[in-house]
Amino acid sequence: MSNPEKTWGKATTAAFELADLSQIPAETLLLTVTGDEDHIVRDIDAKRIFNESTHVPLANKDYVTLVSDDHGLPALKANHMAPVAWAPLPDGSPTGNSKSSGPLRELFRQKLEERRAEDDEMPDFSQTGRSLDALDYFGLWKLFDGLTDAAFFGTNRNYALGNTPEQRFMGVWSDGRPVKELIVTKHP
Repeated sequence: MSNPEKTWGKATTAAFELADLSQIPAETLLLTVTGDEDHIVRDIDAKRIFNESTHVPLANKDYVTLVSDDHGLPALKANHMAPVAWAPLPDGSPTGNSKSSGPLRELFRQKLEERRAEDDEMPDFSQTGRSLDALDYFGLWKLFDGLTDAAFFGTNRNYALGNTPEQRFMGVWSDGRPVKELIVTKHP
């Protein structure tokens, strides 16, 4: 499963080369996941991973797009930060809005600022206020749990692969309206 970073464009400290994906074994179960509003790395590498993993049969892989939905509050934004759910610090302050608390946190903040200074496409994430939401529970975590259950125990494959209702389901808003489903395809 991937929400890939960036192998293309101008060289930065974040750019890297992909290995020879045609060497991934056929029995591998593979999901490539991207967000419909990821304007930083977009879907370029997600498509490469899916398409260049040529030994993995289509039955064992899906290309999944997380879909933004602004029906309720807070809105669900399937952007580059969708996989990052800031957890509260021990003092109760959200990690996305606090300027304090420890050397690792400070190093992370400094690295983000350095990257933002080097790359004009890098937005300021310090005030995202991102917290756990349906993109986490019904998107990334469900897919991951289903994929590992299928790979290690032979169960719950329908939650990770096959473009099934269980795989696409993203929960419902508080008024009962379904959250926009995942888009699943074999031909990105």
